[in-house]
Amino acid sequence: MGPRALLIYRDGTLEWRPDAYEVRHGDDSFAWKIGEVKCLGQHQRRDITGIAVVEVKLLVPQGQVTVGLFAEAGRRPPFLAAGANGG
Repeated sequence: MGPRALLIYRDGTLEWRPDAYEVRHGDDSFAWKIGEVKCLGQHQRRDITGIAVVEVKLLVPQGQVTVGLFAEAGRRPPFLAAGANGG
């Protein structure tokens, strides 16, 4: 499992906010305007404990990143809607 963080979509911006442990080890927050983010693909699966997780491949200005979405809350942003941007 990679770095733990909150992924927040608000006011046309996607924010990556690492948890305190990750910050202590050098991770920084990121914020991208939605026009800078493209969903390359996504699929839902269950992790080893049986919890539902959505694996999403995103293209951001820094490159491609795969994010596991656990415990989603609220509505999904338009770029993550099924079929959007190749997802």
